[in-house]
Amino acid sequence: QESWLSDGLAESPARWKVLAQQTVMSSLVLGDLVLNVDQWDGYPAARDRLLGFVRSEGIEDVVVLTGDIHSAGAGVLSTPGPDGTPVPVAVEFVGTSITSSTLAGIVPGGEALLSDDTFPGISYLNVRDHGYGRCTVSADEWRTEFVVVESIERADAPARVDATLVASSGTPALRRL
Repeated sequence: QESWLSDGLAESPARWKVLAQQTVMSSLVLGDLVLNVDQWDGYPAARDRLLGFVRSEGIEDVVVLTGDIHSAGAGVLSTPGPDGTPVPVAVEFVGTSITSSTLAGIVPGGEALLSDDTFPGISYLNVRDHGYGRCTVSADEWRTEFVVVESIERADAPARVDATLVASSGTPALRRL
């Protein structure tokens, strides 16, 4: 599977190389505590091999789309460089649930523990609201608007954009508008 994925990334003529999958690739570790071993944090060697391959092959414009964590988020994925310093290689957008319990509802005190500043590389984190991500893609940029709904109990509940994050082609970084 790893060879199949690496070969596909290396051979793809697409501007944006999209990895759509269901488990968070960003590292969500608090001190020595791995929050969820069913995510990529449970398989750090495999994640390091994949991100290291992206760096070593110079593959640009890699976007990871993720769900299934009941929270919304966005961040930069890095791999250690030759001197051990993190080298950004891709970006990740995590879509939240539209109706299932959010992380704040599942983990008592979760909202107080988790914020944009809790994890290195994370630019946006929302563990409270329900909604979805709306992506607009051009040759020059990937823009994700995180839309949240006021209530999951009313079909006509108002929706609003909670945050907009943009990745520019050729730069594995995010800027928040």
